[in-house]
Amino acid sequence: MARKEILTRADPTQVWIVLDEVVLMRWPSGASIVKPQLQTLLDLGDLPNVTVLVVPINHGVHAGRDGSQTLLSFTGSDDLGYVEPPGGGLVISDFMRVASLRRRYDLLLTEALSSDKSAQLIHSRMEGS
Repeated sequence: MARKEILTRADPTQVWIVLDEVVLMRWPSGASIVKPQLQTLLDLGDLPNVTVLVVPINHGVHAGRDGSQTLLSFTGSDDLGYVEPPGGGLVISDFMRVASLRRRYDLLLTEALSSDKSAQLIHSRMEGS
């Protein structure tokens, strides 16, 4: 809940979430868990400072195929990257490596559906669960 406050405070953090459609399909249990999680994604996407995008499965191989990454941008400070390979997370501060992560992210944005189409896809997965 404390993390959610960051998204709804007076000066909220800007967040862009880009998901592979596969994560909307692979769940550990039934609809009682799936629907609330997908509804949370839809609710987050309704916030003015949050964008939720989905790369459709029919896109095939995409720039985010190698796993998750997080890019953190700060006013008055260098950007950071965060990746989570097996065995633990890694904070990346090296300018060139962060720039490489940013290029990968920028490519991923071009491969994702619009926020409206992404919300429609999430909703259809929610109804189908």
